[in-house]
Amino acid sequence: MTADSSALDEYVALFRAGRFFEAHEALERLWLFRDGDPFLQGLIIFAAAYVKVQRGEGAGARTHFMRALRYMRAYVPEREGFDTAAMAIHVERCLAALAAGQPVPPFDMRRAQVPPPAAAPPASDEEVLRVLGEVAKRRTPGVRPLLDDVPEALLRLRGRAGAGRVHRLHRSVRGR
Repeated sequence: MTADSSALDEYVALFRAGRFFEAHEALERLWLFRDGDPFLQGLIIFAAAYVKVQRGEGAGARTHFMRALRYMRAYVPEREGFDTAAMAIHVERCLAALAAGQPVPPFDMRRAQVPPPAAAPPASDEEVLRVLGEVAKRRTPGVRPLLDDVPEALLRLRGRAGAGRVHRLHRSVRGR
């Protein structure tokens, strides 16, 4: 077990115990050791968002969740045993809950070895358009304008369609 692994395991254990501030603190030294690693920054901000939730600071939680999402999207679908795709989707749910004045759902943080993804066939244009349509239907007023449909569609397609193709199809549907 490496020092990196130990700090990450401690983060997960504290997060799962609902000790979000301590989870945030558990990664600080490792983050500094790695010269401000943006992946660790995203995990730290994710825990800090839950600190804001615990304190009843909805606006602060929203800001932290949005920042965490920007970091997590860069590491989809996985990094260092964290399912960053699931985390990014969960953050979107948290933002929707905050916008609707509902409680923020918990996240069951697990850290496990993620097997390499099985080779999946490329998504057809029809499948890409279907996913874009589903994403558009789920838009939450006040939240979605800040978050584009294309990144969420790319998350859902998990590498089976390139960003250029998804952007092109998105523009064709929106009439641009």
